[in-house]
Amino acid sequence: MKYINLITTILIVLVTSGCGGASSSIEPAKTITYAEQGNANAQNNLGSMYQYGDGVPQDYKKSVMWYEKSASQGLPMAKVNLGYMYDGGLGVKQDKKKAVSLYQEAANLNEPRGMINLAEMYRTGDNIEQSNLKAFMWLDIARFYTQNTKDMQAKWAARGALDKVKEEMSIKEINEGEKLSRDWINKKRM
Repeated sequence: MKYINLITTILIVLVTSGCGGASSSIEPAKTITYAEQGNANAQNNLGSMYQYGDGVPQDYKKSVMWYEKSASQGLPMAKVNLGYMYDGGLGVKQDKKKAVSLYQEAANLNEPRGMINLAEMYRTGDNIEQSNLKAFMWLDIARFYTQNTKDMQAKWAARGALDKVKEEMSIKEINEGEKLSRDWINKKRM
């Protein structure tokens, strides 16, 4: 139970700290203009602004709408944000399977926050077959992708969650997880 609380806290910190990429320094009117012109980053930022009420009234339905527009253009972070909305039933009917699918899509596009959220779903067995091995694999991959990032929250979230999953695994399982993550990373590099 203490691990669930830790991971939940990490996820809340990631989401409430602006993982959507919105910045209060950008004028809402400019973001809206760029979003309406089809800019995927602006659409994701506007979704985040509506999600948190940052410069606009909080509106989960509008948030979902903008995340969907951005995600449909393939922006990995928008997929994570939209997954979070489905995961929590914010502005949409809660759909954990859709959340898992969106986190998986983002993870496959090398988005560490998608990897971290997907790993948590695997670790807890939240509408996916519980697997510490797969949770470890995704967290180890996220650790790799955050080595040189300025996103310290994702970096430390991946590392902290990875350490906690390791506590529940044998040395043999850890070695297997490391092999799976290396294989995945090497395949992506080709």
